[in-house]
Amino acid sequence: MLTLILGRIVYTDIRYRYIGNEDVLFTLFSIFAVRFTDISHLSYSTAMLVFIFGVFLWHFGVCGAGDIKLITVLTLAVDGQWFLLCLVSMLLLGGVLAIALCLWGRLSSNGAPYTKGVPYGVPIVVSFGFGIVLTLLPS
Repeated sequence: MLTLILGRIVYTDIRYRYIGNEDVLFTLFSIFAVRFTDISHLSYSTAMLVFIFGVFLWHFGVCGAGDIKLITVLTLAVDGQWFLLCLVSMLLLGGVLAIALCLWGRLSSNGAPYTKGVPYGVPIVVSFGFGIVLTLLPS
């Protein structure tokens, strides 16, 4: 179920540059269904810090509100030992995606810069999805 919801988030972010509240809410319910008893207090604290820092970034126009909500919810699904790996890989994948889209716009037939925005939901889902897989692997 979670895979389908995350796939929908990737599709809508690529197609419309939009991450819906209902998709984030379904993601949260799916995470609680799978990991409710395993989520530590540290994960809740980390999610709150991510949300507060994200609202700060959103206020200054650095990222979208849907991205922040999605990262906050997915933080609950990832064990604390994998959170930093997910965060760094998300930043690296997002940077590569932004550079690729910039180059694609420059190298296109008209040479105009790419101005449709970067679908950051893709690196968020890929990196945190990998973190969820690592979290769910038996130790």
